[in-house]
Amino acid sequence: MPVAEDLLAILRCPLTRAPVRPLTPDELAALNGLVEGQELLHADGSPVADPLADGLIAEDGGFAYLVDDGLPVMLPGLAIVVPGDLLAQTEPPPEVG
Repeated sequence: MPVAEDLLAILRCPLTRAPVRPLTPDELAALNGLVEGQELLHADGSPVADPLADGLIAEDGGFAYLVDDGLPVMLPGLAIVVPGDLLAQTEPPPEVG
């Protein structure tokens, strides 16, 4: 279930204060590939154990967040550290406007 647009408009990454946006399908697939390989970590250093069905990413690209049944889980320790090269390998998000 996607995050409501009015909520998405006010959400910010708790670590960088950057606005967040939904993960693209390519970004979600890339992150889940890293989960499968046990290569994806939370900000607290613990591994991300389960694939993401939906998520948000900070517009600065540093952190992603699980969305569980339409509710963003934006606890700083559970932020997902996005590898710097991941975004370069995926399609850019569509322009909103």
